[in-house]
Amino acid sequence: MEEKLDVSAQMNIIAPMFILDICDQLPNMTAFVHVSTAYCHAERYVVEETVYPLPRPLDDMVENCLNGGQLTQAEVKRFISPKPNTYVFTKTLAETVVKKHGYRGYPVAIFRPAIVSTSLRDPFTGWVQDYNGPIGTTVATLKGVMRVVNCNEDLRADFLPVDICANTLITVAWEVVIDNPSDLRVYNCSTGDNPTTWRELRENILEEIRENPIPSIMWYPSLYMITNRYVFKVAALFLETIPLYFIELFMRIFGKNKKRLNLIKVNKRLVGMRNALEHCSTHEYWYTTNNVRRLRARLTQADAAIYNIEPTSICWKDYFKSYARGIKRHLIGDKEAGTPKAKKHLER
Repeated sequence: MEEKLDVSAQMNIIAPMFILDICDQLPNMTAFVHVSTAYCHAERYVVEETVYPLPRPLDDMVENCLNGGQLTQAEVKRFISPKPNTYVFTKTLAETVVKKHGYRGYPVAIFRPAIVSTSLRDPFTGWVQDYNGPIGTTVATLKGVMRVVNCNEDLRADFLPVDICANTLITVAWEVVIDNPSDLRVYNCSTGDNPTTWRELRENILEEIRENPIPSIMWYPSLYMITNRYVFKVAALFLETIPLYFIELFMRIFGKNKKRLNLIKVNKRLVGMRNALEHCSTHEYWYTTNNVRRLRARLTQADAAIYNIEPTSICWKDYFKSYARGIKRHLIGDKEAGTPKAKKHLER
């Protein structure tokens, strides 16, 4: 679910303001790195390593955000346009907050990661702890519940393994401390140097779940990626909403397992997860990554072996297989995946 505008503003704008105020009072402050998102300028096709100007004064926009709880949903959409949601909108304002603060005895930088996903190798392959971004939709796909998404499968899917993201953030802080720049630096962290697509994601996770299914799977796993929004809505209605509502009604009539998951609530969650991901799966962006490329070149061979920040180290086929296995292990918690019992259940 999308956060309310005033709540999002408190978390993403006011909180960084307070943190910067605290940093100004610390006697041994050496650097401040603000974590933003690569999608905070989602209206642009090419996103450079710079903070773009706001259409209105920052203070006025922040005040409007904090009063956003009084706005209707339609008014919020008009206010944040062309940003796709309140998270991205408030993250954009936070970047201007950091830029406006600037150098005050210590350097400041902005770090923009793309879609943060399961780990490539650290702490171990496939590690994950939350349902953010495409992780939640993948859980639903692995369970056979999500069967259709609004997505252009031929577009680049800018997945960023969480360990590469964390390693890059650490090395960004190192470089900022070493260089002590007086100007704000922005680091776009993307896997554009080694691109993959949504099609490749779908094919590999479906192959993995069909080879090693989970016993709790509801339907035979499939995932249709539909570009046309109207066709997608019709498909979602007939492939997900109607079947889930029908099964829920059947269960209630016959009193089946009253402690089970409510499938109507499941359907609403599916809608919320898809809405959160939709802008990323229907648009493609190119990021300039000159600062991150320079950073890679500065690492010694020994440091690079510890702090892997190289997207070309990813084999996407292997990664997406471990991505699906990691989700099954750490989020679904199904230890019987791939067993004869699970495979028999899939074949029914």
